[in-house]
Amino acid sequence: MNLEDPRSRILVVDDNVDALNSMSEILESEGFDTACALDGQEAWELMHREPTPDLVVLDLMMPKMDGWTFRMHQRRDPKLAAIPIVVVSAFSANVIDEDAEAVFSKPVNLPEFIEAVKRGLARHRASE
Repeated sequence: MNLEDPRSRILVVDDNVDALNSMSEILESEGFDTACALDGQEAWELMHREPTPDLVVLDLMMPKMDGWTFRMHQRRDPKLAAIPIVVVSAFSANVIDEDAEAVFSKPVNLPEFIEAVKRGLARHRASE
């Protein structure tokens, strides 16, 4: 990657430390910069720091602030509403998030997950 094409920043949010570290390592091996949060509250605080992420990989079932509450706050914030989300959750009910780039059940299909991340980043760049 050259200096004119900075690495995309991805915020990975999951209360399972092993899943968090695994997703972060996978994304970094694909050339992305990652920041990590163990719950929605920590993620929400990171969203308000510079630089803001270009995409969020979000678990739904977490302490302090779950993924659904995180999304509710994100949608209401004009500065953050356009940041794409890829949902990755063990939650087995029909998870529908019409605004999410993709929704994956754990464990994820890695090629499909990486493709969804890249598609979300491309869409985000096109909207800037």
